[in-house]
Amino acid sequence: MDLRTRLENATERAVLFQIIKDVVNDPTKYKNVVEAFCVSIDCFSKFLTDKEFFTALIPVLDTQCPMRSIIGFSRSMSFVSSTTHQTSFRDVMTVLQWLKYVVQKSLVSLIVDSLKANDLDDETVQMFREFTNACMYIPDKISNCSVKALTDEHLKYIESIKWEFKTNLVEGIKQASQTAHDKMSAKSIGGPNLKIVAELVSAGRNVDMDGKRSMIEVIMNWVESLEPFDEQWRQIMHRLFQEPTQLGYQVQESLITTVFTTARSDKALQRCIETSHLTGTLKRVVMVKLPFQRILKIRSIRILVNFIHQTSETLAIELLETALKLWSDSSFAAKAPEGQERHLVRMIVHLIYLLTKNEETSRKVAWRDLLLLSMNGVYGRMEMLPLHIQSALFLNETLTKLAFENLPEDIEEAPPVPKTENFSENKMGAAWVEEMKNIRENGLDERKGKPSYKKMVENTENKSSGDEEYVERIGEQEGKFRLFDEGARPPGINILGGYSQREPSAPDGSEEEASDDEEDITNAQRLQQVIILNEPRAAPAPNPNAGVDSDDDEDFPTYSVPETEKKFKKMEVGEEPKHRVEPPAYIADAFEMLLEKEKYEVFEAAFFSLKSLIDRRAVGFPQIAEKLFVRVIFLQNVFGTKKFDETCDAIAVSCIVQRPEIVPGLVRLIISPGQGIRFQQRLLHYIHMAADEMGVLDRRCEEFIMTQENTMSMHFTSSGGPRTAGAGEFANRAEGQPMIPEWQRVIAARVAAKTRRIGTTRQRPEAGVVNRLAKVAKYMFYPLLILPRGEHANLLSTNSDLLAYIVLVASMVYVRSGVNTSIHTMSRELITYVAPYRYSENGKLRVACLAAHLNVMALLPGHILGDIFDMEVRREWMTWCEGIMSAQIGPCVEWDMAHQLLEHLLNHFQEYHPSALLTHSQNFSL
Repeated sequence: MDLRTRLENATERAVLFQIIKDVVNDPTKYKNVVEAFCVSIDCFSKFLTDKEFFTALIPVLDTQCPMRSIIGFSRSMSFVSSTTHQTSFRDVMTVLQWLKYVVQKSLVSLIVDSLKANDLDDETVQMFREFTNACMYIPDKISNCSVKALTDEHLKYIESIKWEFKTNLVEGIKQASQTAHDKMSAKSIGGPNLKIVAELVSAGRNVDMDGKRSMIEVIMNWVESLEPFDEQWRQIMHRLFQEPTQLGYQVQESLITTVFTTARSDKALQRCIETSHLTGTLKRVVMVKLPFQRILKIRSIRILVNFIHQTSETLAIELLETALKLWSDSSFAAKAPEGQERHLVRMIVHLIYLLTKNEETSRKVAWRDLLLLSMNGVYGRMEMLPLHIQSALFLNETLTKLAFENLPEDIEEAPPVPKTENFSENKMGAAWVEEMKNIRENGLDERKGKPSYKKMVENTENKSSGDEEYVERIGEQEGKFRLFDEGARPPGINILGGYSQREPSAPDGSEEEASDDEEDITNAQRLQQVIILNEPRAAPAPNPNAGVDSDDDEDFPTYSVPETEKKFKKMEVGEEPKHRVEPPAYIADAFEMLLEKEKYEVFEAAFFSLKSLIDRRAVGFPQIAEKLFVRVIFLQNVFGTKKFDETCDAIAVSCIVQRPEIVPGLVRLIISPGQGIRFQQRLLHYIHMAADEMGVLDRRCEEFIMTQENTMSMHFTSSGGPRTAGAGEFANRAEGQPMIPEWQRVIAARVAAKTRRIGTTRQRPEAGVVNRLAKVAKYMFYPLLILPRGEHANLLSTNSDLLAYIVLVASMVYVRSGVNTSIHTMSRELITYVAPYRYSENGKLRVACLAAHLNVMALLPGHILGDIFDMEVRREWMTWCEGIMSAQIGPCVEWDMAHQLLEHLLNHFQEYHPSALLTHSQNFSL
C-alpha cells in the first residue's frame, strides 16, 4: 500500500504517528513523501495540533532528499491553493512553512552541489532537470496561495515566503559561480559542471525579484561589481550566457536578448558576453532580432551598437547598410509606427557617429553608395508626417556631406556640398532635429538630462544662429497630430498606426534610467500646446479713440440689446444660460470644431451632431473617417459634457459601421506597443458592436450564441484563475474592504448568469434584411487574425489576455457574418488560427478557442461542416474536448463549453456519420 493511501485511510492519531515513524525509520522505502504529505494535508488536520505539525513532521523532511522535496512542493502546491479543494489557509500556511524550512536549509547547497553532477548518470541529470523546472514555477505557485488568504497579514506572509525563495535562489547561483571560480585555474579547459546553474539562469531570466528588477538584472549587477575580473570569471560567464543548454536555442536567444535589453552599461555587457567574433545564435540576435524586430530604449541602442562596433567594424558597416535598406523600403515607411522610425534613425545616426570617429574606418565605408541607397526612403517620406520628413532630410544632409567629403582621389576639385532646406522652423519639430544633431556630433553616450517641455520650447524660441543651445527630444508621442499651415495639403498616410493610448506609461527603472523614456505628457495636452504654438500672433489692433477727447459723445457707440436678452427666463439654482449655436452642416466643420477649448456651446453643437452626419454619410466623411475616429477616441471631456462617454462610443461605432475600411488600422493601433489593456478592450468592443449592428444572427442559433456570449463576458470580466482572483482580492483588502465569502460569490455568479444585461437584448431582423457584415468581412474579420510573431510575440506571453480577447471578437464577427459565399474560407481560417492555442497556459485563451469552435458548429449546417473539415479533424476536436473534461476536477466555464462542443459533435456524427461513432471510444461518459 502506497503512502498516500495509508494517509487517507488513517482513522486515529496512533495510526498517523505510526506512518510518520515508518517514514523516518526507512526513508528510502517511500518516494515522493513531501508530495503525499501536501496532498493529504487534510488528514493531518484531523488529528494533529498546530505544534505537532512541526514537531512531528519536520524530522520527516530532514530524512528526505532536499531535491526531491522541492520537486514535490512544486507538484503539490497547485492542489493546496486550488479553490476546488477544501483546504484552509492554516493548511496553506503549514505547507509554506515546510517549504521555507527546506529552502533555508538546503536550496543554496543544492545549487552548489550541482557542480559535482555527473553527466553520465542519466537519473541524476533528469532529477536536476526537474529541480530546475520546479525552481522556476514555485514563485508563481506561491502567489496562487493568496486566494486562500483571509487578512492582510496572510498576504504579507505569502510574499515573505516568495521573497525568501527568490533570495536563496539567487544566492545559490552566486555561491555556485564563486565555488566554480575557486576550483578553476586560468589554463583549465574542463572544470566544474555549470550546466545546471546555466539552466537556472536561462529559465529564470524573467523571474521578478522586487517588482522593479528581474533575476537576470540582479545577477548582471553582481557580475559588474566583481573585482578582479580574471580569466576564470570570463570562462564562467561564457558557460552561463553563451553556451546553449538543454532548454534549446529559442531559450538561448531569449537569454541573450534579455541580457542586452537589461544591461545598464557597456561594462556589464562585456563581462557577461565577451567575444572576438559573432557567430550563430549571438550573431542572429545582435544583427537581426534586436535592431530590426524590437523597439529599444536609447540606452539599449547605444550598448548594442557599441558592442557590434567594438567586436567588428565590418559588421558595424554591414549593420548600417542593412538599416538603410530597411529604412528606404516603401512598405516600412508606410506601415512602421513612429516609435520604430525613431528607433531606426537613432541607430543609423549613432552608427554614422562611431564610423566617422576614425578616419581609416570612415574611408572603408562607401558613403556614396549608402547615399544612393537612401534616396528611395527620402523621396517616399516627403508626403508623410513631419517627423518622417525631418528624419529623411536630416539623413540626406548627413550622407550627402559624408559622400562629398570622401570622394575618390581622381576628382581634383570637389563640388560644394548642397544645402538642404530649413526643415526645423516648427518649434515642435525642432526637438527631434536637435536630438539627431546631438547624436551625430556626440553619439548616444553624452546625452544630457531631459529638460521640461516648457523649457524646451523656451530654448527653441530663444535660440539664435550664433548660439546653438542643446535641446532634448520631447518623446515618442510628438508630432502625431496633423497640424499644417492654412492651405497646406495634408499628406496621405494612415494615421491610425502612429497613435498610442492617451494614458501615459510610467517610466520603469531607476531615476538614472528615466532620461531614456518618453515625455510624460498626454496627447490632449500636447495637442493643445501645439495649437497654441502654431497660432499666428496678430499685431495689436490700433486704438480707434486715439487722439479723441473722452468727453465727446462720439466716443460711446450706441448699444443695442439683443431681443433674446430682453426675454426674462427664471432659472434654477446653479443653472447658467446656454448660448445656442447652430449645428454644423458639413462634417469637416464638425471635425474642426471638436478642437474648441473655450466655447463649450461650439464644441457641443459639433459633438452631438456628429453621429447623425456619419449615419447619413455626409459629404467628405470617407476622406476623414480615420482622422475622425482617432480624434474621438482620444477626446477629453474638457467642458464636463453630459453623456460624454456614451456619445463618444456611439460615434466611434458609427465610424466603423459606415467606413469598415478603417478596421485594419484600428487593429494596428490595438497591438501597438505601450497600450493599456482597458484601452485595447475598448477598441475591440467597438469592433464587436459594429459587427453586431451590421450583421445578422441566424435565428436557429441566436439564443444559443447570445447565452454563450453572456457567459463569456461574465467569465472575461471576472477572475481568470487563482492568480487573477488573488490579485483582485488583494486590491479589495488594500482598500479596506472585507473579504467576500466563497458562498456569497457563488450566489452572485448565479444571479449574474440569469440577469439580462444592458446591450445584450437584440431586436430580431426583419425579413429581407441584407447582412452587410458578410460583404465587408475582409475588413472586419481577417485583420483580427494577427500572427504573434516579431514585435507581436508578446501576445503569446505577457499579452496573452489580449490575444484571448482578439480571438473572442473574431469569432463574434464570424458568427454574425452568417452563411455567405466565403463561409468556407472564413471557417477554415478561424479554426486554423486558434488551433495552436488550444493547450495554452492562459485559461482565457483556451476558453476563447472553445468559443470559436462552438460558433463554427452553431453557424455551419451539418453537410457544409463535413465538406470543410474532414473526419480526422472533427475526431481530433472530440479528443480535445474529452481531454479537457477529464482534466478538470469539477464543472467550470471551460468544462461546460467543452461539454457543449462535445454534445454538438456527437449529435452531428449521429445524424450525418453514424458509423464513425463505432470507431470512437465509448468509455468517456458525459
